[in-house]
Amino acid sequence: MQRQKCEFIDATSIAFDKRKRVLEVEFHNGTIYQFFDVLPEVVEALLKKASPGTNLLFHLKGKYRFSRI
Repeated sequence: MQRQKCEFIDATSIAFDKRKRVLEVEFHNGTIYQFFDVLPEVVEALLKKASPGTNLLFHLKGKYRFSRI
């Protein structure tokens, strides 16, 4: 997965594997989480509305299985 910078209030970069539907998020504190079974449309929508004030974790927590890596 290729990581790209993002402008979320809580995350510095993300990477998405469309084939596996895994979204990997690096947060400002350095932790990295993988969220599973995320649809490409969800990632595209999140990136479209990305702004310095958007809280990415709010949009993912409780909706997708995840693992800290």
